[in-house]
Amino acid sequence: MRVAPGHERADQLVGSNIGLTLQATRQAITDTRRCLRWLERQGYTRLGLVGTSIGSAVGSITIAHDRAVRAGAFLHVSTYFADAVRTGMATTHVWEGLRTKVTEDELRRYWTPVSPVPYMHRLSETGQRLLMVTGRYDPTFWYEFTDDMFRKLRGQEFASKRWSCLRPLFTRACALRLSRWTPPGIVSV
Repeated sequence: MRVAPGHERADQLVGSNIGLTLQATRQAITDTRRCLRWLERQGYTRLGLVGTSIGSAVGSITIAHDRAVRAGAFLHVSTYFADAVRTGMATTHVWEGLRTKVTEDELRRYWTPVSPVPYMHRLSETGQRLLMVTGRYDPTFWYEFTDDMFRKLRGQEFASKRWSCLRPLFTRACALRLSRWTPPGIVSV
């Protein structure tokens, strides 16, 4: 999502209005599913999703609800939407606008419907493949939140690779490393 004309930030998707954020994220998931249906009508059958940051949350929830998606690759993954917003560098202003009104636990509970973790059990035995990439020094999505996602998915088939290269600027060297490491099933998506 880009900044709308006349706005200082891209607050249309994630902001301190809890209800608007819920609605906007739900709409993003609905729009993603509508795009998948359009692609199917065009004759495409091998569908996959790639998401970064909020796109990884939207993509994770979409793949959990849509069996037409064969694979997903997600950079910056977190179990709970609220944790990523509360601790992320790019969303500090959102938490600052909320911290005197709600607790961390309350925000996590309010934004659970747009968090990936409640839906991950739906991926069991579907044949869908996941690639989640994280970095130990990622200041946007803290490593422990991604690690928690890996623990929640334990026992389900998914590919993971951990490198210490995800920083605010995704370097060319990291992109090359990612392109050379591709699990079976992801290449053909």
